[in-house]
Amino acid sequence: MRSGTIAHELLHAIGFRHQQSASDRDDYVSIKWKNIREGTERNFKKYSPSEITDFGVGYDFDSVMHYSRKAFSKNGEDTIVPHDPTVEIGQRVGLSEKDIIKANRMYKCDKDGGGGYEKEEKKPYKQASNSNLFSNMGGFFNQMLGVGVPTTSDVGVAEYEGIEFPSYDETMALIRRGWF
Repeated sequence: MRSGTIAHELLHAIGFRHQQSASDRDDYVSIKWKNIREGTERNFKKYSPSEITDFGVGYDFDSVMHYSRKAFSKNGEDTIVPHDPTVEIGQRVGLSEKDIIKANRMYKCDKDGGGGYEKEEKKPYKQASNSNLFSNMGGFFNQMLGVGVPTTSDVGVAEYEGIEFPSYDETMALIRRGWF
């Protein structure tokens, strides 16, 4: 299994949805419903702005959460077509820069809050000693994905623009129940 696939599933566990489910996706990609395998349509659901947010960083073609052009194709044809034909989608190498920014904003991580992404300086994550959210996954993120982890001192439910995301305890409960 590729480390990017593992990162994709871990981002689901902390509350991320597929990039092509963004409320503004129609500005960036077209979904070809006639090419989608029956029973897999849910993977292309478009959420409203009250259900999903991009945390102010915009659409991310490079996201590990974006499906490839032929994802769930029933006929070998594209199911997702970027409006810009030069962009690639569906990478499973690792987290994109925007994935990292989103995770930090989702869990309110910043330079003064215990480490994290410093947008202006474009530095990668810094491992912090007070990481609660990823305390059990930190070594995994560092060794397998080659990145540090987002950190937060807030282990309650994270909220951004009124959208709530699972707390550390809720996330770990989902993992223990085999949610992903």
